Amino acid sequence: MPLVVLTYPGHFLLTVLTIQSYLKYHPTPNRVIIVVDDLSNKVWPSYIEDCHELYSKLIPGVEIRQTSSMPQAHKFVSGWIRQQIVKLYLDTIVDEVQWFFTDGDIVFLHDFDPTQTPYTLPVPSEDQNNYIKNLLGIPKGGIFVNDQQVCVSDPPFKIMDRQVLVELRKHIETIHNRSTDDIHLEYKNEKSTTVSEWELIDSFKQYVLGQELNLIRYAPHRLDNIPDNLTFFTHQFFTCYSSDSAFTRQFFQEHGVLVSDDIWQILSKISE
Repeated sequence: MPLVVLTYPGHFLLTVLTIQSYLKYHPTPNRVIIVVDDLSNKVWPSYIEDCHELYSKLIPGVEIRQTSSMPQAHKFVSGWIRQQIVKLYLDTIVDEVQWFFTDGDIVFLHDFDPTQTPYTLPVPSEDQNNYIKNLLGIPKGGIFVNDQQVCVSDPPFKIMDRQVLVELRKHIETIHNRSTDDIHLEYKNEKSTTVSEWELIDSFKQYVLGQELNLIRYAPHRLDNIPDNLTFFTHQFFTCYSSDSAFTRQFFQEHGVLVSDDIWQILSKISE
């Protein structure tokens, strides 16, 4: 199955760890597509060329897709909203029926069962539930396990299906008589967790399409703050709620990730 990774300038190096760890626990995919947010205000002049050079060392023939090639993405200034819009329209730049998707700040600790939908706690906000109910036109928002609401936005990795995205947008646009991206312009400067592409997609699959999600709980561990007494169990992953600058250059070098002095100086100034 193709691997699709979404990244931005602040995760330039962390994305290497994502790809490395995925390849460690999974068969080599027939395609690796890296979607880079070249609309970010953190982009430097040689960013696209540097992405090609760095990621092709891991996967010869890696394909780079730019968010600037997606017309809908241009409408959004907030990187938080834009990366969610990119996922909702990902089928327009990824020419596959299905693919495994992950954000570029994940480190896998084992293989992933494609039949499962991972979730974590804590519970999403009521604003987020209202967002889902409004967009989908349903009386109930959110995903539940044993009558307890869970979070399917974290971990941000799962199988994605082209037809689901097409049907989701059609469903939303039929209800609201507006395009999905235009509806999200109401949230274009939103920095809270009101908008969630994963909660929206999985709620659509469960409540509208009637699909079984096969939910499985995962434990997130912070890559930038690993406790000494960390206890592992089956379903787990490392993540980072910050940028490359949260780590030292030595940290990346120890993982075989080498960059020039100039690029490291750029990365060390990206804090979000």
